[in-house]
Amino acid sequence: MIIIILLLGHTFQSKPLVTREYIEQLRKEVTWEVVSYEDSVFKDWTEEDFINSFGNGNYAEPVEVDVAREFRMLSTPPDNFDGREEWGSCIHPIRYQGLCGSCWSFALTSALSDRFCIGGHDVILSPQYLIACVKDTDINGCSGGNSVKAMKHIITNGVVTEKCYPYTLAKTKTTPHCPTQCTGIGSWTERYRCKSGSNKILRDVEDMKWEIMNNGPICTHFEHRPSFNVYKSGIYDCTEPPYNGVGHFLKTIGWGIDNETEYWILANSYGTAWGEAGYIRFKMEACGIDDYMYICTPDIYPAQ
Repeated sequence: MIIIILLLGHTFQSKPLVTREYIEQLRKEVTWEVVSYEDSVFKDWTEEDFINSFGNGNYAEPVEVDVAREFRMLSTPPDNFDGREEWGSCIHPIRYQGLCGSCWSFALTSALSDRFCIGGHDVILSPQYLIACVKDTDINGCSGGNSVKAMKHIITNGVVTEKCYPYTLAKTKTTPHCPTQCTGIGSWTERYRCKSGSNKILRDVEDMKWEIMNNGPICTHFEHRPSFNVYKSGIYDCTEPPYNGVGHFLKTIGWGIDNETEYWILANSYGTAWGEAGYIRFKMEACGIDDYMYICTPDIYPAQ
């Protein structure tokens, strides 16, 4: 029996998300390397699994952020910059979100964890805290969310550490209730915040580069394409329309240029078996990847 579901006017069936036929056809159309069917992290997923986990119409333009351009410099940034080379272990390991549609939380907590470390306070922040505990318009836990809006919560209420509230949602699409104490170790009242008024949006590529170089990783978003799921290596570009209502958030750690093609270096949350050990080189301007990027500034001292 084929189950048909409707999401924002688009029809999806419970058919395989990735097929051998799709992969072979895509290889004829793109310049980047496509993963083999056997090695695809999504080979056992159905399209229904994916849409139920990732489908969310709340990936619209960000609101309530500082739109001022602050980082235009007289000189130009270098052609290549990689945060892994600049900050080493402060660019924390790639995570795996699994079935929970939590990319919005992973992108933000990962970028801020890196920034806290760069500032001298090595900590990994809990993505599950934002998933379970942030109640706001356009934030729906494992059904997707808007990390631009989640920044406001981190400024006001902070976020606990991964040690305090470990991630346990890789095999579920169910959003947990917000606990009242750590499920791991540590203090539930110890919160890591961004400075008041520090949330910002950047809409110019050079401003984005200077922000990363000066302060650390930032976050971005694009409308999800099916081909993204089967990326293996190379410089990714779009070859098809997006899923209707499915967005994806990632962490931007640098950029580069190869044969005159400029690209961003992005950390994904699909685990290290996906892409270039969990990373992707994403062609600049493709899929709206740099329409806007955003971040807030850590307050290095945790609040009690």
